[in-house]
Parts: sequence; C-alpha cells; structure tokens
Amino acid sequence: MSRSPTSVPRNAASRPLPRARAPASALALADALALPLALPRPRPFPLPLRRRLRPALLIALLSLLAALAGLLLPDAARPARADTGASANPVTAIAITSSPANGQFYAVGETITVRITFTETICSLSVHPGTEPHLKISIGSNTRDANPPGNSPNSKTVDFSYTVAAADQDRNGISVAQDALRGQIHHKHTPCTNTNLHTRTYSSGANALPDTLASDQAAHQVQDPNITLEPNTLASLAIRDANSAYNAATARRWFDLSPAFTPARINYTAAVPNSVSSLRIECSRTRSGTDTYHNTENCGVKSLTVGSNTFQITIVPTSDTRTNKQNVTYTLTITRHATDIDYDDDGDGLIDIRNLAQLAAVRYDVDGNGNPGHAGLVLTPSGLTSDERAALRSQRLADAQAAYDNAFRYPLNPTATSSGVKLGCGPRDDDNDPNTADVTTCIGYELRADLDFDTDG
Repeated sequence: MSRSPTSVPRNAASRPLPRARAPASALALADALALPLALPRPRPFPLPLRRRLRPALLIALLSLLAALAGLLLPDAARPARADTGASANPVTAIAITSSPANGQFYAVGETITVRITFTETICSLSVHPGTEPHLKISIGSNTRDANPPGNSPNSKTVDFSYTVAAADQDRNGISVAQDALRGQIHHKHTPCTNTNLHTRTYSSGANALPDTLASDQAAHQVQDPNITLEPNTLASLAIRDANSAYNAATARRWFDLSPAFTPARINYTAAVPNSVSSLRIECSRTRSGTDTYHNTENCGVKSLTVGSNTFQITIVPTSDTRTNKQNVTYTLTITRHATDIDYDDDGDGLIDIRNLAQLAAVRYDVDGNGNPGHAGLVLTPSGLTSDERAALRSQRLADAQAAYDNAFRYPLNPTATSSGVKLGCGPRDDDNDPNTADVTTCIGYELRADLDFDTDG
C-alpha cells in the first residue's frame, strides 16, 4: 500500500530522533577540548514544526560549540593569521637605563642595561638556538652581546643587559648601532589573547633601531679600575728591602708584586717579612720621543708598620698637549707580617717539621723542595677526557698548594718566586767553593720537635 509524503508511521511521535552527525571540523574542536560531541535529544514537537527546526537547531549548536572552543583553546592550539594592524617597524625608542656606580665609568661586574620600546605588544621571545634575541653593544673595539632576562609578556619594552668583564675598556663611551638588535621576537598588535601572533626577525643591516645611541655615549664609559688607558705610565716598578746594601746587587732582597708589573695596570699588592722595616720603591718613567713629560711622586725609601701600608705613585703629564689628559696614580698595598718563621733556621737545607699539620703536608711535596705542585703526585683516574684530566689536575694542585701554605704559614720570604728562598733555605755553600753560586733550594725535611699523635687524649 503506497504512503503519501505527509503520512507518518504509527508510533513515530514516540520514537527518539536519531543523533545528528557533526561535521569533521566540529569533531576536531571537540577533540581539542576533550568534550563529548553527542548532541542532546530535543523534546518532541508537533511533526511539521520538528521537521522545520531540525537543521536550524543543529547549526546553532555547532556554532555555540565553535565559540566555546575559541574561548578555551590556548594560543598554541589556534591557527595564526596575519596581523593587518602590524607596523612596518615597531621600534619607537632605545635608551640606556643604567648608570655607572661611581658616576664616571662602569667597572668590572657592573651591569649595562639598554631598554628598547616597541609599538606592538611583545608576547614572547624566541628560545630556539640561534634565534634568541640579543643586542650588540659596542665597547671600545669590541662588540658584546646584551641579553634579555626572559620573556616580557604583554609588555612593549625589553631590557637587554650586559655585565662588564675585565677586558672591557671604552673611555669614549659605549654605543649601539641601528642594526644591533638581532634574533626573533613574537609580537601582536593587539593583546596576546587574540590569534594574530606574528614573528619578527631582526638581523644585521636591518637598521630597526633609532640612531639615539649610534654615537659614543660619554656618560657611559667602561673601564677596569685596575687598568689605565693613558699613555702616561711607568716603564718599571719594583720594591726591595731598603736595609740591604744598595750597591751590592747580590745583597738586595727584592719582593714580588702581585700581579706582575705591566705599565697599564695600576693596583698592586705585596707581602714582606717582619724583619723588613723599610722598603725602597724603585720606578722609572716612560718617554714620548725626546720629551720627558712625566713626574713621579712617592718613589724612594718608605717606612713600614706592621700590617697594611699603602703608597701611591702619581704621574703628572706636565708637557702633554692633549686636552683630555689625565694623571695616572699607581697604588701599592704592602703587608708587613707581625712575625716571620725561618723553616730552615739551622741552614742545612732541610725544612723543619714542628707539628702534625706540617708532617701531613709532606705528602704534597715528597721531594722536600718546598714545591707542593710536583706533577708526579697528581694522579688522575682512567676514562676521562683530556680536558677533564686537566681540570682535575689543576684543582688538585690548587688544593695541595693551599694545604701546604696553611701548614707553613708566615714564611721568611713570602713573595719569593723560589720555594726554597720563600721557606728560608739558603743561601748555602754546599760545595765549599766560593766561585760557584750558593744553593737556595730545600732538599728534604727534618723533625725538630716531639709530636703527639694522640690528639684526643
């Protein structure tokens, strides 16, 4: 029996509607949200109305689901699209926001901070190797990389910082070229919660920065306080025991400066035994052609008190015609020990052992020459690379030297380069030949006191 198009099977009104099948795009969104996509069953309507509303109801539900996905999905899950509001060059300003601590120049360990301001909001900075943002700062003849501390979300500024190192020198002031910004920055013209993320790559030659800092910034000089850049320097500097006979070179006792003298370095320290009550500071001056334009102060004989003694040698460029010439002052800090110990007081070349710490230190110098850095004592395990072996050896040598110095404190000649002279060994005429040089090395150890090994009773 034929059925008209408008006829309805019996009991059709009580039969549940089949579930609507959602498009693939809706399924993808639901999967991203971890939501089930089963659509609710509508309440029964009169048949003609139900047939008319079924497509409209499905479209409305899918539209609601898509809107919900747009609110909940993170930025990384959303498709990026072009930012039609992005400017051609988003950098609007650059400025140095730090200042030298002494008001004149940045010293070693101080931080130089440069702030860059953008018109666009910064959402994140690239973390991929080779694309990390950095700013190239010109310091003297060198270029140093200043780095941001991290991401600056929802901000329009980034601070780039650089910590001054010992080799950095710039008496004219630092500068930042217009193409000094490098790397990738993720911008958005509008807030970062929108889906218009775009990446800008800054590279050499791009000239993305204003020329505000392109020339030398005189208020931001860089200088190691231990180094002078002036040409007005000492040619030599040395200290010796003023009580020694001046004309007898073999009788002079010279003391080492730390670090070793170089004309550009202006700060030095030294240590002398208690027996040295005065020093002679000997210095010579540099010349410019045939014109001696340097004067020195405080060279000559100086008395020493026990403890720290500070002396300054100032060079005044009296005939220098430069407009920006400066005096150069060398500072010597010399420590006179309160007591001295001659570890070879009987002059036999044997280092005296008088306590357990000194006895234990013998293991660092089995040759008995006063040098705990004997290479044969430094053993390294197998399986290490050459760099690892070198690092381990260096650390062990440093530990041995520290332990040895702690056991033999206040040596007679603390700044001597020869370990034997330092501990008091020599000079000795071991061969009884006045024509040969005296020996100044230690040749072993001798026990000079009773030792109690039962330290805890």
